[in-house]
Amino acid sequence: MLKNRRFSVFPKKSGPGLSSRQKFQPKSQRKTLIPTTSPVLLPTSLFVAPSRQAFEEAKNIPLVIPNVDIVKYVPGETLEYKAVADIVPEIKLGDYKNLKVKREEFKAKPADIDDVLARVRSAYAEKQVVKREAKMDDEVVIDFEGSLDGEKFEGGAAKDFKLKLGSHQFIPGFEEGIVGHSAGDRFDLELTFPKDYHAEKLAGKKTVFNVLLKTG
Repeated sequence: MLKNRRFSVFPKKSGPGLSSRQKFQPKSQRKTLIPTTSPVLLPTSLFVAPSRQAFEEAKNIPLVIPNVDIVKYVPGETLEYKAVADIVPEIKLGDYKNLKVKREEFKAKPADIDDVLARVRSAYAEKQVVKREAKMDDEVVIDFEGSLDGEKFEGGAAKDFKLKLGSHQFIPGFEEGIVGHSAGDRFDLELTFPKDYHAEKLAGKKTVFNVLLKTG
């Protein structure tokens, strides 16, 4: 935390544009203008010369823009404020030059290489709409709505949902149930939520999903 200090934000015998303001603003306005605007303008001014130089000479360099409170303000004479901020701590380096680090050798397995290549191909693959039945690894767009005993449940519906078949984003049987259908097909999937499903209200319950396959 910074100590209470006085820093010259502006050159001596001048203020933040007071000479020009004096021509257009009466003293009554300046009395309210400076205390109101200073907490906004002063924090950023502390990061530029000569204020920053004063901080550095005092070895109190702020990590963030300080919070500023006006302590005393006399128009045309004095602007005293308190700036509070976390400062850069003193850092003493140990004997790092003699540290020894064991270099670990990494040998890529064929499976690792195949996995990277597959992900690169997937990232740069061009997607095309095909006119055939959906199959695993296809990306499809669907509307779906789930229900329990005829009642809808929260989070059980979506429109224009993009789904890669085989990604296991849905409960078992959902993605498999889309395989073999074509764009425009509407069908029901009678499924059961796993007993260890994260939503306790749905765990182990039988459900019906009405699905519209839009593109496949």
